Amino acid sequence: MKTIAIAFAFVLCASEAYAQGRKSLKDIDKELKQTKSTATAMALINAIGETEPQTDEDVRIMGELMDKYPVEGQKAAMRIKDPKLTDAVMKECDREVSRIKNVRAKGKAALTEKDRQDYLNGYMNGTTLIGVLAVLKNTRAIPLLREYLDNEDLSRASSIALGKLGDTASLEAMLNGMGRGAPIDLSGYGDKGLVRVLEELDKPGLDGKRKIALVEQIKGSSSPERKRMLKDLALKHKDPSVRDRSALALLNSMIVNQEPGDQVFISEWVGRTKNDETGYWAVTSIRTTHNTTTKPLEPGMSALLIDVLRTSTREATRQEAAHTLGLFRVRESAPYLKECIEKDKEAVVRTECRDAYWKISGTIPIMFHPDDVIKLAAQYADSELTKSYTNLPESDPIKRKYFAVMEAFSKYKDNVATKMGTHK
Repeated sequence: MKTIAIAFAFVLCASEAYAQGRKSLKDIDKELKQTKSTATAMALINAIGETEPQTDEDVRIMGELMDKYPVEGQKAAMRIKDPKLTDAVMKECDREVSRIKNVRAKGKAALTEKDRQDYLNGYMNGTTLIGVLAVLKNTRAIPLLREYLDNEDLSRASSIALGKLGDTASLEAMLNGMGRGAPIDLSGYGDKGLVRVLEELDKPGLDGKRKIALVEQIKGSSSPERKRMLKDLALKHKDPSVRDRSALALLNSMIVNQEPGDQVFISEWVGRTKNDETGYWAVTSIRTTHNTTTKPLEPGMSALLIDVLRTSTREATRQEAAHTLGLFRVRESAPYLKECIEKDKEAVVRTECRDAYWKISGTIPIMFHPDDVIKLAAQYADSELTKSYTNLPESDPIKRKYFAVMEAFSKYKDNVATKMGTHK
């Protein structure tokens, strides 16, 4: 009997929860105004974000609820699916934008804490609703979104939405004004937008500010066509800034969309750019496209990294090569890391090589660059610094490495002293 009662209570609770989930926003709003129970109020507030606005009236009420409960209101907004609600969404969007404008009109010096909160809520609500307009795919929203292109708070969100709505006229207008107005984002136009950006970049007489704004539009995506374009740009474009930005974008594309041909391209990319400023991104792509726990480096990649470490003229690229060799515990790189520790002209690269050698072997080689000898002598003479490391837990890897370097350095000094005594 007791079991039946428990089961009945469970079904009853589930039925009540289900009924609550089916409440309209109008019902939720009404009950929120009437309830005196904190627990009931919290349940109703949570229900806002689980409710899909179905009518213009729902959207209006959702807008009012967003003012009080922005996070849940935004969740409800993102559930809107019906393009017929576009006008209602536009109205609420414009209302939120007015909030932002009113706060800005006061001037920064006069803003209260409430003003700042109103601005933040208006911004988050406004950008959410702009995103909803993009999802609804109703071109009736285009004129309103165009109005927001001059608003520095909303221009990025609006330009993305216009791209998703396929507004070609706005694309051309934004390209023509690139670098002279509020910041924009052409990623909503997909690969077609990038093609137009590249066409503009190739035009002669491009001024610096416009060029920077155009280059910033080069971004990665999961699109195979985007990856193809970025690979070509990273390797071949005549402008270093375009190559560099394309390399970063390509890295992002490779992370979200790994393809069988990527590793072959990476080998070529690293080999051709190891002395170029984009070589850092090429080397970084090796570790970002491998999983260190399940996908060890192929022998060819290890050899490529060792070559970069030994021959690249770029400090950051050699440093990244050493970091990757250590990350993947490439044991065959140990002799080359030792050579780097003793001879590389840049301290940051030598330090990275020492760290990589430590990761691979658990030891520190007894060899140091002359500049590091001076630096370490001063470091280990600082008793307070050594004390701070001593106080760390014995298992702390930073402590273990610090004292491993100290021990190796002590042996190095003894060896030098012995040699000097022998010569005498």
